[in-house]
Amino acid sequence: MPIPAPTPTSITGASLPGNQAGGGQGYINSGTCSGTAFTHTQDLIVFYKVQNITRQNGGFPPSGTSVSALNLTVMGGGSDSLAQFSTSSSANMSGCLGAANAVQAHTMTLSSTTAAAGMGTAGAIYTVSGGYRRRWTQTGDVASTDYRTYTNALYVIPNLPDGWNSNATLSNNVARQIVRLICHGGLQFSEDGVAPFEISKAWPMIDFGLIDI
Repeated sequence: MPIPAPTPTSITGASLPGNQAGGGQGYINSGTCSGTAFTHTQDLIVFYKVQNITRQNGGFPPSGTSVSALNLTVMGGGSDSLAQFSTSSSANMSGCLGAANAVQAHTMTLSSTTAAAGMGTAGAIYTVSGGYRRRWTQTGDVASTDYRTYTNALYVIPNLPDGWNSNATLSNNVARQIVRLICHGGLQFSEDGVAPFEISKAWPMIDFGLIDI
C-alpha cells in the first residue's frame, strides 16, 4: 500500500494565489496572504538653461544657423526589487490575487530660477514624489538597477510663440516632451560639451507611464 503524500499545510487557501502568481520565488508563508512582491521604483531630476547653439549645415567652409536650445543635465535612476510581502487584509483567494498591487505616480514639477511662471531661462524639472509600482512576482522577474547621468544634453526649442517660457501651459508641454525623450531615447548629449554628440537610448527603468507633470 503506497504511503500517502503529506498535506501541504504550509500554504493556505488565501495565500496560494500569491504563491502561484509569483511562480513561488522566495515564497514564505508568513500571513493570511503572503508571497514575493515585485516592486519598481524611480526618481528623476533635470536641470536646464537656455542657450544658443550653432547647428552645422554640412557645407564647407563650416557654417551653420544659430538656434535656441535647452542645455540639460539629467540625473536619475530606477530599480526593480523582489521582497517578501504579507497582508492579513485579504482572507480569500480572489482577494489575495491583487493584494500586492499598488502604484504611486511619479509626480514632477517645474521650478524656474528666472521667471514667476513657466520655465524661464534656467531651472529644474524635479521630482515631487518618486514613482513606484508593485505586484506579485511573475516567473522571470529579477532584481536590477539602472542609474544614469546625461550632461550637456540638448533639446532644440521648436518654433514656439514668443513668451513660451513664461507661460505655464506651454512650458509644461515642453517639459513633458523632454521627459518623454529621456524615457524613450533620442536625446542629443555630449558629456564634455565638445565631442560630437551621442543619442540617448531608451531607458526602460524610467517608466514614462508612471510620470505626472
